[in-house]
Order: sequence, then C-alpha cells, then structure tokens
Amino acid sequence: MSGESKRPPGRPTGGRVFERADLVDAALEAIARGGYETLSMRGVARDVGCSLATVQRHFSTKDDLWKAAIDDFLDSFGTPWDSVENDETPLVTLIDQLLRRGSERPGLVAALINDRSPGHEDRWSHLGGRLKERHDRGREMFEELQELGRIRAIDLRALQFLMNIGMVSLGGAAGPARVVHGFNLEDPDERRRVAAALADIIGFGIAPR
Repeated sequence: MSGESKRPPGRPTGGRVFERADLVDAALEAIARGGYETLSMRGVARDVGCSLATVQRHFSTKDDLWKAAIDDFLDSFGTPWDSVENDETPLVTLIDQLLRRGSERPGLVAALINDRSPGHEDRWSHLGGRLKERHDRGREMFEELQELGRIRAIDLRALQFLMNIGMVSLGGAAGPARVVHGFNLEDPDERRRVAAALADIIGFGIAPR
C-alpha cells in the first residue's frame, strides 16, 4: 500500500536498536539452559524481542553466534590483578572472580563440557584454543610467583584445570551451595571468604601444619 510506512529490515518496532551485546547475552542464557542444541538464532531474536534479520545482521550462522557468545564470556574474565608483587592474595582474587562469573552464568560450564551434539569437536577445539591463550598468560604469572617464592613448583596444568573447570562450576552451583552448605556466593564479602578458604585448602592441603 502506498500510504504504509516501511521500516528498515531487522530494525525492531518501537525504534529501539539492539546491540550485539544484547544478542550475545541472550545466546549465553540459551546455552546455559540446554547447551548448543538449545541455542537458535530465532530463539535469540524472540528472547531479545527483535527480528531474526537483526540477529542475522550481526551473525551469519548459529555457529558464529555460539563462538561470539563464548568468546565474550571468556574475555569478560580479564586479568584479576595487575602485578603479583602488588597483590598478596592472587589465588584468592582469582578464585573469587571465577566463583562470581560462574554464579552469574549457572549451567554454562556444564553445558559446554557435556556438549555431544553434532560438531562438538569443532566447538571444543575453539573453546580449548581460547582457554590455552588464558593458560599461557596465567603460566607467566604463576612462574613469577614461583620465582618470588610465593608458591612451590607444581603442575600448572592441573591447577589451571581446577581453576577453569572446577571453580567456575562451583560458582554455577550457587543455589545448592546456599541450600546445602549455607554459602551465599551472591554476597561479595561472603564469596571472598569462601574464596580465601578454598585458596587455603589448595595452597596448604588438609594435613596438620
């Protein structure tokens, strides 16, 4: 009809322009709910309240959307401290950050490591490559701690495995942690106390000192 107004493809009604971050956040929520199979470009559009064309303008395929979501999640961790020489408790700081990020995305780590849907090998490879980048940076920090005499020589791969999978998974279990163990990981002060206790156990074990 000649008198009907037209709006640009993919632009939502009401004049709102949806940013890439909106789509990535919705994608992470979908992955955390049920893994790769739960993620869909139509579902993200529905959850955000935009058109499918809006999603497709930012991401060509579902796999592109998945990669962007995981990359953003990993990049959001950043570096928990600037210099090990200026932080007496780097392990506590790291654990606290991992617990917090895990509690913000419950179910995400479990969804990633339990992914068995077609193409999961490629997704694992992408995830592993991104984690290796973090491992390489973390290895430099731990080696500096060893040189400073803060920690003894250890298998850094085992520690990184514990941090990346274990601590984020614990954060993702914030609900059971509150009900079963009485830990409120949503409270910054209490989460820091839990992080300090875990760091103490990791650093000194449970043998009498």
